[in-house]
Amino acid sequence: MSQPSLDYYVSIFRNNPQLILNIKALLLADFKSMESRFFAAAENNDLATMKAELHKMSPIVSNLKFAEMLDLLEKYRHYSNDSEEISKLHDDLKMCLSQIYVMLEER
Repeated sequence: MSQPSLDYYVSIFRNNPQLILNIKALLLADFKSMESRFFAAAENNDLATMKAELHKMSPIVSNLKFAEMLDLLEKYRHYSNDSEEISKLHDDLKMCLSQIYVMLEER
């Protein structure tokens, strides 16, 4: 199982502790916001908004080198409203997001 990594941001910010803390706070706020909008859209079966939120997450997840979540985002891309697997996809997304939150909340 892959784990998210801040290596990309550490490299960009040359391991500056304050900048790393700032980016972690921004990423945490962004992910929580995207998660909220995604699951609100899911409740309303708003597939377009769901996919838009996942599209916003994708480049950040790529920067975090979180392969497991990238695979999950790809599965969502092929999801249609008739799919029976949506509940599992949602559970997997919540699990991936919780892994990201744990990493971002570490000091």
